[in-house]
Amino acid sequence: MRSTEQTIEKLLQQLVDSSSRVEEYDARGEVSPFLAGSFTIYRAELLSKEVFFAEDTDGSDDYGALRKRLDQLTNALRIPHGERAVLFSTSLPLNIRRSFLETGTPFVTADGDMYIPFLSFRINAYRESPVRAVRPFRSSDQSVFLFGLYAEGSFIQEDVIQATGISVGSVSRALANLVTARALDFETGGRTRRMKTYFRADDLIYYQVGLELFGDAVQSTAFTNAMPRGETPLASGLSALAHSSDLLAPSKQVWAIGPRRASDIVLTSPDPYRGFENAIQVLRYDPTPFARDGYVDPFTMLMTIPRADRNDERIRIALRKALEGCAWYQD
Repeated sequence: MRSTEQTIEKLLQQLVDSSSRVEEYDARGEVSPFLAGSFTIYRAELLSKEVFFAEDTDGSDDYGALRKRLDQLTNALRIPHGERAVLFSTSLPLNIRRSFLETGTPFVTADGDMYIPFLSFRINAYRESPVRAVRPFRSSDQSVFLFGLYAEGSFIQEDVIQATGISVGSVSRALANLVTARALDFETGGRTRRMKTYFRADDLIYYQVGLELFGDAVQSTAFTNAMPRGETPLASGLSALAHSSDLLAPSKQVWAIGPRRASDIVLTSPDPYRGFENAIQVLRYDPTPFARDGYVDPFTMLMTIPRADRNDERIRIALRKALEGCAWYQD
């Protein structure tokens, strides 16, 4: 067995599946001469799946071009939809590893870093810490999660504080909880090497963690014919979904406000013929930092639709339409 085969196999057996087997793969007839000259290809049996690893032999520092070649190899090998060829590297710079994480490019390194999103895990052999329990989200966690969901690229703790107005301690605890849940990853830097720069480990995993831990977005709902005092609330729930899809608007308009505005609600008697016109949702967190043109953000829209309604086929179709542009969404 060649050295690279042994290295990949040993890593997989130690970190993922003790029964893994790796062998060099002859792709002649499947890939172009250009790709055959760019990679040495290995085939692995991993968790009862066939996974292809590619060692770059081109030697170029153009990692954007490398990602494109990996995509071409994925297509040439007819790898199933949602899966990709995995890069194996003996010396992948840290900034490039981070770039690969942000773009969802799977890789394994000789020093033990492993990121294979279609198998839903990431392992870092050199980040060992005491096991911490992941706790369900508090209201501050919900806001920090939403900031991370919509952050373009990396961010630091101060960015979250400035955007949400949440205290330093609450933001710090929320970020630590997301790291423990493997939703966020981070790098340290700065003069003292203590400043943490955070980034999503994988969009889909981040979303799945949010669904699991987010809890209820709505604290209470008031039915009334009057709008809350002060600033106009944000359209939410089925009203927001109707705006973003072909779904008919609900008979009661659904609005969202943050918990500090609960006292702004004006209660009225129902109209004798039409009942109440508005459903005012008081959320556990302030939705305004993430608002979009008078509507709540897409994730809040999803979470302010009652669970029972989300199982309705018409609403599922509308959600797919409304969230089709969100890289993190999965039906």
